[in-house]
Amino acid sequence: MGPLMILGYLVGGWITTHLLIFLYNLYLHPLRNIPGSRIAAISELYTSYLLITGEYCRRTLELHDKYGPVIRTGPRELSFNTLTAFNEIYGGRLRTDHVYEKNPIAYIQGTHESKNIFFAQSKAHGRYRKILAPAFSESSVREVEPTIKYQVDGFIRALRDRRNGQGNFPTKDGVVDIDAWATYIVFDLLSALSFGEPFGCVEKGEEHPWVTNIFGVITHATWVQAAYRLKPYHKILEKLFIPEWLEGKFTRHLDWTKKTLKKRIENPSTKKDWLTFYEKGLDEEELFDSFNVLIAAGGETTASTIAATLYYSTHTPGVMEKLVKEVRGRFASDSEIDIAEAKKLALVRAVIDETMRIHPAVPVGLPRIVPKGGRFIDGHFVPGGSWVSASQMSACLSPMNFFEPRKFHPERWLGDKRFENDNRGVFFPFSLGKRNCIGLHVLAAVLMTMEQFRNCSYHIYSHEIDLEFRHRINARKQGSFDLE
Repeated sequence: MGPLMILGYLVGGWITTHLLIFLYNLYLHPLRNIPGSRIAAISELYTSYLLITGEYCRRTLELHDKYGPVIRTGPRELSFNTLTAFNEIYGGRLRTDHVYEKNPIAYIQGTHESKNIFFAQSKAHGRYRKILAPAFSESSVREVEPTIKYQVDGFIRALRDRRNGQGNFPTKDGVVDIDAWATYIVFDLLSALSFGEPFGCVEKGEEHPWVTNIFGVITHATWVQAAYRLKPYHKILEKLFIPEWLEGKFTRHLDWTKKTLKKRIENPSTKKDWLTFYEKGLDEEELFDSFNVLIAAGGETTASTIAATLYYSTHTPGVMEKLVKEVRGRFASDSEIDIAEAKKLALVRAVIDETMRIHPAVPVGLPRIVPKGGRFIDGHFVPGGSWVSASQMSACLSPMNFFEPRKFHPERWLGDKRFENDNRGVFFPFSLGKRNCIGLHVLAAVLMTMEQFRNCSYHIYSHEIDLEFRHRINARKQGSFDLE
């Protein structure tokens, strides 16, 4: 038997094996009766394609619109959009055999093991949370509030200078790309809270190179997940298809994180920041891994929320005027604004909640693995080992849960009777259960929003911007969103 014949048998065997797997997934798999995409049911290849093209969230929403509260999105993967499913998957259980662990396929940082609260499995997560939670207690938030205020005040001054052609911004046209500036202030704030000093984005009116790399890192993570879904070919696919420039951004981000963290550790600060809490219980590798993810995930989601809040406020008639009136009526000066008082403003809170509903910072479902023995989720028996999730985008934009779900209505949170049948119970912008977000990012967003509405009355200059949910954890908006 010659080498060509041997090769032919091997190729034929490979093709036959995969055809049999495809047929099994389609006609014999325990999830075969769940509606959804038939091409996705055959192989992970389609889901990987949707991930790298940025169409995954949109396609999942379309399938829920077509088939209802539960859909099949992969050979062994289901997506839900009901309150029952959220509580079952993420609500938490006292017994360890009832825990829906994070799906390691979706929580991969390059090729090394993750050692941080974001990606850890339940046992390790409990330890990380016990160490990190004090940094976000009410008393700790009060301690870092001056840092938040200082950075936000600088942001407002920079916007004024940009408007008036002063300081570092000699061009006087009164127009700012608020999407870009939201990114500047959020990453400056996170850097100040993490390492004791800001990146300097606001001061210069441009992204720090590290920030530019961070968005590449998030894209890189999506590509890596797409490759790992196709095991055992993932290593080859990583080498062949993940661009070198993307790998470069990932590597530079890791290097910058290490250098900046090392500098902060070697130069202790008298002011409390997050490192003050973290270094007490985490080793050097865990510290690095935690800050590596904290800056990337926390910054992008918060900046997106701020930009989207201004986007919808200026696009919805009457909302901006009412917001400015409410904030200026409550606060006579910036010095009066604090987080505790800011949270009491009903319209501002309603606008932010409605923004997070219609434009969730994390639109994808957070993938979990069904415990051994299987579980019933929303009336459907799901075998152990299956992948399941419930996404904010699919739940909050569903007409099953909200009246006029794709229209911006802050009044739905203010007792308007048109929305009395809304299922607001599915609104979990920070997830739920013992793995919900413990960050203060939303508080910072509230404070920044307050000062902007007290100092500025925006109107639209141009909005060549795509707010669709494409790529990564969320969208890096395409184009600009200019306000004056």
